[in-house]
Amino acid sequence: MPVDGTFEKVVGALSYDPETQVCHIDLRMEVSSLKVGSALLRTAMLSGLMLDSDDHPSMRFAGDCQPKITNNKLETLLVGKLTMRGQTHPLTFKVKMHFSRNTLTEISSSATFDQRQWGLSTMLGTVQPLVQAETSIILK
Repeated sequence: MPVDGTFEKVVGALSYDPETQVCHIDLRMEVSSLKVGSALLRTAMLSGLMLDSDDHPSMRFAGDCQPKITNNKLETLLVGKLTMRGQTHPLTFKVKMHFSRNTLTEISSSATFDQRQWGLSTMLGTVQPLVQAETSIILK
């Protein structure tokens, strides 16, 4: 069964060069601010078997946009590292940049990763190891 979750406390910085379409993103998420469908599920996800919010109260993603042309189409990747549960591993997002005229208004991205790489439990196979992460940064 799919589970949707959101971190309500996220801080960070974004720099973007419109000429080269290169960006740098550095985000920190407060693990205990995770919101999911039920209190029971939230408790399990924050436990030592999963995100371990007591010993690892924050997560961090830092990376750089890397635009490239593929089949005559601009494709941007956000290549960086995710730190979760005290472990840091590479993670690459596919990025879509949304513009209003010539102004960048939103950067949305998605990636799929195996949570076991960061030491999260699958709770004896009851939890799908692959996680799809989606981000949306709205610029004002």
